[in-house]
Amino acid sequence: MSVYVGDVGTILELETGVTLTGAAFTKITVKKPVSGDTFDWVGSIKGDDDSVIEYTIIEGDLDEAGRYYVQSYVSLGTWIGHGERTSFLVKNPVDA
Repeated sequence: MSVYVGDVGTILELETGVTLTGAAFTKITVKKPVSGDTFDWVGSIKGDDDSVIEYTIIEGDLDEAGRYYVQSYVSLGTWIGHGERTSFLVKNPVDA
């Protein structure tokens, strides 16, 4: 599946490899491809898989074409930390 600048409603899923039941918070740290801006998307635990953080893209989230870097961040009991960093490509639509 391709992702394009301006898309809304796309669901981003990050597999953490650990059970997140009882986590105080889950978020996804994002780095944009052009500006290098970093910010957080507040994630939720996926209902049918408690090791996955999911986030639904909203308007304005994907406003730059290029490779977005994302990393999970979780508070779980006495452990607070990051998951593996990964990335996804956002393309310009044909009419851009």
